[in-house]
Amino acid sequence: MKVLYNNPSAEVQVPSSEKIQSYMEAIESRHPSLKNVWCTMDGLKLSIQSASGFEEQGRYYNGWTHGHYVSAVIVFCPDETIPIVAYNCPDLVHDSMVAEWGGVYDKLEEVYERYGGKCTVDCAFGSARYDFLIKSSQVCEGGVEQYIINSEATSMRQSAEWGMGLLQSSFPRMKDKLRFDDLDERKLIFRMCCLRFILKFLS
Repeated sequence: MKVLYNNPSAEVQVPSSEKIQSYMEAIESRHPSLKNVWCTMDGLKLSIQSASGFEEQGRYYNGWTHGHYVSAVIVFCPDETIPIVAYNCPDLVHDSMVAEWGGVYDKLEEVYERYGGKCTVDCAFGSARYDFLIKSSQVCEGGVEQYIINSEATSMRQSAEWGMGLLQSSFPRMKDKLRFDDLDERKLIFRMCCLRFILKFLS
């Protein structure tokens, strides 16, 4: 644990301006309509044990899947490193709210204001409120040009799905039910998985 915390290569941090520019160029070379896009993000649910109290269960229970979860929002760069993350939020909270409360939007906005960098997202995030988000969609709204942008954003955002898959397959512990009553353990497990995941792709 101490090795990862003290390793600068394993930090969850916004990359340098040079790195962000290289990400923009790499993405645009593959998706010509996506200008100044440097990252993509998605939400992740981690299964936890059920709580004993009714009120506590309500915060973590997902009626659609009939399970208890904590939520995370993870931003991925094209090289699958993680520059921004928010985690260990009750599943009652929507992905967009996790990004709001966890400071993800603030950090993305800072990159946008400094470098013009944007992020592709799915319909779970509030692109209408933020100029730095590009929402993926197959619906043709705003003409052919917008349709192409939406379609390429959908393709680009697939890398977030791959990143989530790689993260969970690299650390099978994340697929097990985490203890409900140990907040610190959940935070530590997720933090360590992110740090080790970043180090894996940078090494």
